[in-house]
Amino acid sequence: RRYSKNFDSIVVLSRYNQKKLEKMGVKSKIIKIVPGIDKTFLEPPNNLNVTKIKKKICNENIPILMYFTSPLTLRGTDNLVRAFAKVRKEIKSKLIILSRREHVELSKDEQILEKIAVDEGISDSMEILSMYLDPEEIKEYISATDIICLPFKIVISEIPLSILEAMALGKPVISTNIGCIPELLNPKLLVKPNSPSDLSMKILELINDPELVHKLGRESR
Repeated sequence: RRYSKNFDSIVVLSRYNQKKLEKMGVKSKIIKIVPGIDKTFLEPPNNLNVTKIKKKICNENIPILMYFTSPLTLRGTDNLVRAFAKVRKEIKSKLIILSRREHVELSKDEQILEKIAVDEGISDSMEILSMYLDPEEIKEYISATDIICLPFKIVISEIPLSILEAMALGKPVISTNIGCIPELLNPKLLVKPNSPSDLSMKILELINDPELVHKLGRESR
């Protein structure tokens, strides 16, 4: 409120932040510009590479779930591992955490996830792949999985581009009903934040309905 009067316009990326600024009493013109993603994510990856990666991460014909980007627990990675433990009790499946550990400190978050997996008895069904991949490799890994889970506790950036990237590749993305995320996803793919039980139920719903997974993935694309 104090400084907004110094600007002719303020640019936001979501209706959520636009409404927040309006509610705060900001008088400047507020312009919403919908964010985009790198156009390479709209181009299908190499099918042969996708097949190789699929066999590499799981050589069984079982559902594969994936989380990608930072392992930070503020992004809900700990809740995902706990939710997956509930899923794994119901159906044989695998969780891949494609960790982009940009800071050494984030190794602590990976250790937290590994400890949860040990405590829950699912270490053999979860794998943390901590490495830096170029965009084409990320596309191939995402395409090799069935369902993407990004259960944020808070939205650190205004629009999580990781959600849009996975959607562009035709994957259903399960995320949380917070911040701007409801603007991006079908309501059927939203769960309560900080609720492993809600998340596990949603994952099982999709795993048990391949036609719904295909439909939601096509809509995402």
